[in-house]
Amino acid sequence: MLKDLVTIVVPVYNSEEYIKDNIESVLRQTYTNLEIIYVCDGCTDNTVNILKQYVCDKRLIIKEEDNHGAAVSRNLGMEMAHGDWIIFLDADDIFAENMIFEMLKAAKNENADMCCCSYECFASDICIRQKVDSSWKKMYCSTYPIVNTKSELRNIMQIVDKAPWNKLVHKSIYSKEQVYFQDVPNANDVYYSLSASIESNKMVFLEKALVYYRSPEGRHSLSTNRNKSRAYVLEAFDKVYNYISFKKDNTELLVSFYNAVIAEIFGYWDYPILDLLVEQFLNTYVNKWKMNDRQKMCSLFSKINRNIYFRIMENNLKETREDILVKERVEVVKKIAEKGCSIWGVGQLGSSLLGAISKAGITINNVYDTSEDMIGKKIGGYIVKAFDGYEKNMIITTPKYFDEISKAIRGKVENIYNLEKCIWENNRA
Repeated sequence: MLKDLVTIVVPVYNSEEYIKDNIESVLRQTYTNLEIIYVCDGCTDNTVNILKQYVCDKRLIIKEEDNHGAAVSRNLGMEMAHGDWIIFLDADDIFAENMIFEMLKAAKNENADMCCCSYECFASDICIRQKVDSSWKKMYCSTYPIVNTKSELRNIMQIVDKAPWNKLVHKSIYSKEQVYFQDVPNANDVYYSLSASIESNKMVFLEKALVYYRSPEGRHSLSTNRNKSRAYVLEAFDKVYNYISFKKDNTELLVSFYNAVIAEIFGYWDYPILDLLVEQFLNTYVNKWKMNDRQKMCSLFSKINRNIYFRIMENNLKETREDILVKERVEVVKKIAEKGCSIWGVGQLGSSLLGAISKAGITINNVYDTSEDMIGKKIGGYIVKAFDGYEKNMIITTPKYFDEISKAIRGKVENIYNLEKCIWENNRA
């Protein structure tokens, strides 16, 4: 029997359009030992009146405050919390009915102090959802979905995403003085999520999508202007840097931090805000974070992050994100092809890669795919085949299904390579 009290904190600002669906998803949880705190952040619409319609449920607490932003509201909710565990939810998102039960059960079964779940995105129709792929986390942790934090500090910021609403956190973590939301207009969850993860001893990840996240199109903002959020990303990372700087034996954490910063900037590569981020990085943070020693950085970065780092340092931002990724993938294939290799997977990524390696004059042995619909088609100058033989080196282009495919062909292939892992994996200095 699970008996722990779970606190759910929801910061709310003028959310009358979505708040009913939100609160009903919380009240319908199959796990019922809940403390539900709605922090109303200076609402001027009908949000508070809608919430008051549900006060007959004694688990519900409504806290009305002046407008201070989502970070202050979340921190206030955390201070009010009595739960053995805490989780946050945005006012325009929805929990699956069994979310708390599934996450609490997983955390307790693994004796973990944090449980993270997958999520699905939707626009206006909750029935039309798209699952967000989290398989990339496996690239950084061989024991995933179970993560012993202290042994994974070198990759911890690559394993954990920044959202607070898919993380169930134990009181021993969320009650620590150094775990809180940074008071910036946006990106205020970066510090909370990363500090809570680093402070944890053990984390468990669920592949189940238990949160339904409303996509940005028409999404209600809980703070000021969501379009400005990326301007605060580096300020948020500066908070993380200050936090880990005071930790003893922080070498591994710094490696994770440096890679996370470069990957974060690369995530905005095709956005107009990129110039501003690079300017902030070069003028303010590159020296403060001790990232100006290029030789040292080369030994710490993942393969692709090294490339991005030099582009940033030289303010060379002309190529698109996809062009850069294609070049990195081609380099991986080129190196392995010298020993003879084949490629598995002709989806969008695989087809793009085949075209690029043909243009680069690289020769591979064969191209394989699981889908019968693709067998016999000509892509990038190669005829797609069904695998029924033996290969020395196989590059798999579909990281989401890497485990499934590699298991099926193991014993028939000497060396199996995860293409995406090959370009993102960390070097060991």
